[in-house]
Amino acid sequence: MAAELGKQAAIWMPAGTMANILALRKHCGMNARVVLQDQSHIYQDEGDALSRLYS
Repeated sequence: MAAELGKQAAIWMPAGTMANILALRKHCGMNARVVLQDQSHIYQDEGDALSRLYS
């Protein structure tokens, strides 16, 4: 997939929720909480589940 997209690397995630967790963790580092706008997909569909990151 990376070659198809012209990228150095790619990763396949089995679920969008897992991909969101990894993306938030990458952006937030080791902080336990993130701020989400109330119209975001994560806030609307996941409630507090993803705004409270796993440690």
